[in-house]
Amino acid sequence: MKKLIIFITMIFIGVAANVRAQDFYVGASIGNTFFGADLSEIEQQAGDISENSTGYKFFGGVSFPAIFGIEGGYRNLGTLKVDQYSFETETTGWDVYGMGRLQVLGLVDLFAKAGWLFWKTDSRLVQASLGETGSDFAWGLGAGVHLGPIGVRLEYENFNIDNPQDIPITLSMLMLGATYGF
Repeated sequence: MKKLIIFITMIFIGVAANVRAQDFYVGASIGNTFFGADLSEIEQQAGDISENSTGYKFFGGVSFPAIFGIEGGYRNLGTLKVDQYSFETETTGWDVYGMGRLQVLGLVDLFAKAGWLFWKTDSRLVQASLGETGSDFAWGLGAGVHLGPIGVRLEYENFNIDNPQDIPITLSMLMLGATYGF
């Protein structure tokens, strides 16, 4: 009976240590959204658009003991306006990523991530309004510093949006964020 109690205690300690080894975190980021599109397919006098806006995101994730993690969140890439073409667009979406992580000196995290963005774009060009949804591949790179549960990170993310109007749209974000781990 004593051996059974010791065995159950050891299993409990092992499970508890494994759960604790997984780091959960939440965070928020704000930064610059870069937008690129070729509108010549819709309006012959229109050309390439290259603009930027302010965007933000809220996210959460889990880092496993090795070098792998999972992250997901909600983002608003901001409203981009090009008065020259009477063009306006706003993109929001949910994302999920698998992450590879390398920890340096226990304070700095270098990470790369790849996943999917499930997006919704509302656009207006001249008098036409377009509302589209879809999902596309997304990737990102970043670095973070953490002291205890609080962290700061800088990251770049890229999204190529494929839409039915055959307008090639490229969106990317450069963001500064804060995280809290528990």
